Amino acid sequence: MADQFELPIPIKLTNPHHVDEYYGPAEGYIDVAAACAAVPIEVRYYGLTVGIQSADGIVEYWWRKLLTNEGLIPKTTGGGDGEPSTPYTLPVASDTVLGGVKIGADSGLEIDPTTGHLKAKPTEGGAVDFTPNVTLNSLKAGTRYQISAQRAFELATTAYFTPAFEGFTFDGVGSTTREEGTAYSAGVHPFAWGTSNQANIAPGGLTIRDITANQNLATGLENDGFENISVPGFTVGLGESRRYLISGNDTNGDAFFAQIVISGARYIFYGSMGSAPTTSAQVRALAGKQLTTQGNTFTLNTGNVDRTFGFWAPPGLTLKLVTDQETNATLTSQYVAQPFSVDNAGGTPVAGTLYVMQQAIPFSSNHRHLITLG
Repeated sequence: MADQFELPIPIKLTNPHHVDEYYGPAEGYIDVAAACAAVPIEVRYYGLTVGIQSADGIVEYWWRKLLTNEGLIPKTTGGGDGEPSTPYTLPVASDTVLGGVKIGADSGLEIDPTTGHLKAKPTEGGAVDFTPNVTLNSLKAGTRYQISAQRAFELATTAYFTPAFEGFTFDGVGSTTREEGTAYSAGVHPFAWGTSNQANIAPGGLTIRDITANQNLATGLENDGFENISVPGFTVGLGESRRYLISGNDTNGDAFFAQIVISGARYIFYGSMGSAPTTSAQVRALAGKQLTTQGNTFTLNTGNVDRTFGFWAPPGLTLKLVTDQETNATLTSQYVAQPFSVDNAGGTPVAGTLYVMQQAIPFSSNHRHLITLG
């Protein structure tokens, strides 16, 4: 076996030192000049680091970009080309200077000396008189303002949310279509409404008006969402029969409103029956009915008990087509027409046409007759 040199115990460095001899003594070079003198230029290389004494201990310097004596700079600086950088400090904010930017005395702005925030100056003197030609947030185009400069600044920088009605009901419903002859009694009826952006609604300024009767029903209402109001009685006729309007003003003076329209129409009555009807009441008792405003097509279910089927069409409508949706057969000719009057909701007879189909026995199962009027 070859001779070996072995130490039976670990080695302890009693005087630890940087492995690069040019780094300097353990206590560091006394100053930059001493470091430059100790490290000849011919052995210097980019990134070579030395330790230099300071009041806070050893500070590392290095040759970052230049190998000259002037190129030895602290590692903590971000300078280029061997020159340490000098950060630029903006002036402290004052009443006329913000980060080195001067604010003109007549600009209408100032800098808070405590927070450094830019803000509008408090108004001095009277109001300004102006009319903007464009809308800017709460400043409205074409509106004349005689207000302070501070208030103008606030309006121009504050978004304005226009209020609106969100729902309007009479007797619990909004716009609706009722059967001709439906009567609404005179007396107190409930009106209800909802609004958005309530903070921008002028107080005590809501009005509910009967447009049809051309009269105000209530004025000066608060925006509390509900009011019982006395209204004239009326009977629903064909088409528009009553129109109610609720209106208010926003805090900018602009009006906003919502409406309810109550209209009238006639029913189509249809269904299966034990025998052909002979009275208005029997027609009105049929299982199916549909307002003419809901369309002129409907489905009559025959069931498997009755053998007579029919429908009543109000004036202005006649039968165009009947199709059995189970067999795809055309049954139009099997529905026989006859003049027949049926009372409306108010008990007034309306002359229409009754169409009846009869067969010897009931269908074994339900058949759907798709009926089209025109």
